[in-house]
Amino acid sequence: MWSESLTFDEIVHMQEGVNALTKHTFLIDTNNPPLIRELAMLPAVLGLGTIVPPRAVTVFFGALTLIAVYLFTKRYFGRTQAVFALFLLALEPTFLANSHYVTLDTGVTLFVFLAYMAFVRLMERYSAGRLIVAGTLWGAAFASKMTAVPFLVISTVIAGLSLYKNAFRKIYTNIFRVVLCICLTGFVIWAAYFFTSDVLIVSREDAARVSSRLEAYAKAHDNRMVEGLVRLAQTTKLPLGNYSAVIKNTLIRPQRQPHIFFWGHFYPSARWYFMVTTCLIKVPVPLLALFILGFCASKRRKRTALFAIPVFVMAAVSCAVNIQPWVRYLLPLIPFVVIVASESIYLLKGSAGKIIFIVLCLWFAYGTGMSFPHYISYANEFAGPVRLRYRVVMDSNLDWGQSLPDFERYIQTIRPGFVSFSYFGRDNGDTYGLVSDFAYGSHRFEDICAFHHINLPYASTKIIVAISVSNWYYCGYYTDPKFSGRPIKDVVGGSILIF
Repeated sequence: MWSESLTFDEIVHMQEGVNALTKHTFLIDTNNPPLIRELAMLPAVLGLGTIVPPRAVTVFFGALTLIAVYLFTKRYFGRTQAVFALFLLALEPTFLANSHYVTLDTGVTLFVFLAYMAFVRLMERYSAGRLIVAGTLWGAAFASKMTAVPFLVISTVIAGLSLYKNAFRKIYTNIFRVVLCICLTGFVIWAAYFFTSDVLIVSREDAARVSSRLEAYAKAHDNRMVEGLVRLAQTTKLPLGNYSAVIKNTLIRPQRQPHIFFWGHFYPSARWYFMVTTCLIKVPVPLLALFILGFCASKRRKRTALFAIPVFVMAAVSCAVNIQPWVRYLLPLIPFVVIVASESIYLLKGSAGKIIFIVLCLWFAYGTGMSFPHYISYANEFAGPVRLRYRVVMDSNLDWGQSLPDFERYIQTIRPGFVSFSYFGRDNGDTYGLVSDFAYGSHRFEDICAFHHINLPYASTKIIVAISVSNWYYCGYYTDPKFSGRPIKDVVGGSILIF
């Protein structure tokens, strides 16, 4: 939490969280609901601090996830598996990477897990208390991030139909209770928006927007009904209008994705194996092995399936849509992965089995420890040498702007007289001694790609050029002859290339 600079997305979430809490506006990020960033920024609004306290809220979400995984694993599998699942989750690099940033991924992971387990408990035995808990947690999950909607809905439908007898009949005979639960879910979502009402489509001059194109089409073909519906959506404020707009934007966004990055190249659209392959290099090999063992050899098939279903559903959903293959999108499946993997603890019997088990655990812990403090840049052995991982991954899989403290220490060590630095991030480099000739923090693409010229007080004629890995690709420097043909002398923090 203290060892990394602000990531690129944290600035947006912090600004939007403060605006939501103080002004009840939701204008910056219109692709996700606001609950997690509101909770994260509450300490800042109360005057407790603007960076560490909000990050501490995310750490708290991570701690609650650990506790929840332990308790539910203990309930369904026993104390020994619960301790092992706790060990696996506490040292899982992607979970560690995202459980201290002011972003949405850890919060939605917590609420998706709790909401799914609340559904399981409700299916096992109905009670009014369990219904209220389920509706509240589903609302919290849906108000955290839009990925929670397909993840939860599809997982619970498949789990309900495959693991519980007469699931449809239970739903039909309890339709009033189901409607009550849905209403409670909607109430919690609306509460995250402070019960404000808004339009479904914000009126804005932009010919490229789907609504603008639809309105132009309606006018050209004299379709007054479509034209009227668009105008109605632009002028009529509705309860949950903001959330409805987020759903609309989520459905439209994959069709407007920029080129998809995969394994050092850009593609016009995602392919199903992009996310799978990325997970295979970002999840520790020992954890993958333990998950496969736990899933294939478990003697408690129904209970194991209960936790395996969300894993396969989330993976399938992420592979089916046109999104960047950032592994953090699949963070909600990690708690389920470690629970299934915990079943492997009794399968490796005998001297050979115990040795294999110990080797896998040590391998797992060693790989995580060697990534400290930048768990976000972790990749397993399939990704190749650490210094060359920039050829495979970038952005939130490697370089999210988190390495300014490392770059500061690197500068103090080599003591150059001048630095030219293209930084992928919006944190203020001035606070790290990297005083630039123009301000940090811009969201404009050309400013992010531009080089900060940094004069240093060292009596040296040495000049270095530094480029963040994400800028190396996004800004096209990897194809620029001025840089692509020059040797890379060092890689700082796993994410800043030194020439």
